[in-house]
Amino acid sequence: MQQEQPERKWTSVRIEKVTSTVDNSKNQHPQWELTVRWEWTAASNQWGDKVWVYKESAPKVIEPGIQNVLVERGQLKRNKDGDLHDGSYEWMYRYKIVGWESMQGTAQPQLQPSAPVQEVPPVQPDNVQHIPAEVIPENQMRIMRQSTLHYAAILMAPIVKDFSSPQVMVERTIDLSGKLLHYAISGEMPTFGDPKEYDDLLDHEV
Repeated sequence: MQQEQPERKWTSVRIEKVTSTVDNSKNQHPQWELTVRWEWTAASNQWGDKVWVYKESAPKVIEPGIQNVLVERGQLKRNKDGDLHDGSYEWMYRYKIVGWESMQGTAQPQLQPSAPVQEVPPVQPDNVQHIPAEVIPENQMRIMRQSTLHYAAILMAPIVKDFSSPQVMVERTIDLSGKLLHYAISGEMPTFGDPKEYDDLLDHEV
């Protein structure tokens, strides 16, 4: 019987902390201990996830920030009662990093630019020009969308219980993410309308 292959996929990950360490084998191989937040990390997870990678198969220098990586899904995590999760959500699994986009096809990835630098016309005080979204590389735009959605989820987390349904919560989170992305691209302060309107959504929507 052919053994089922572990599921692998490319994804972006936000690395929040990097620590140099060694594994617990007799030879004590050098490792990086990473505290990360995946695209699917729940907003209620305040501490992130721990991931260990061998230095020989990782970039020579890892800095906190967003990286594109190839991950392999592992075993299910256990809940607070010690039972295995049912696997209905991605955050219920453990993941390990098996590849780095920054290391593809180069021995010194940190010295190679990931995309051509776009020349932006100088900003004139009386004629402000913003960078149109179409000149932003698609991969960078995808990372920006993921990041702003993640930040929006963090901002919404304290008031999640105040929404009348998950659908309303998701709609408001996506709306906030869009405003953050608009500001990141255009530099224009987003408008949120009358604050009382949002209070009404929390208090009266059914």
